[in-house]
Amino acid sequence: MDFMLELKYIQHSEKPHDKLDKIYGLLNKVFKENNKETSFGLGAHSEKYLKDQQEQIDQQGMIIKELKKQIRELKKQQEEFFNSK
Repeated sequence: MDFMLELKYIQHSEKPHDKLDKIYGLLNKVFKENNKETSFGLGAHSEKYLKDQQEQIDQQGMIIKELKKQIRELKKQQEEFFNSK
């Protein structure tokens, strides 16, 4: 599943108390995918391949930023919820 699509699914369908775990799981998947794609030797690859890889890495960076933003927001909501009880 595309990472952005998965993030949107989590944002709109998960229960608030499950979101944080799901987002951490997605963040972990993005990091693993990023490491897998950048761990190969680059000497023999074409310029187009390298450009495509850079675009993927840039997209994953944006996903990571969005996930971290979601994590901060969910932690804030959890804190507010627990403080209101």
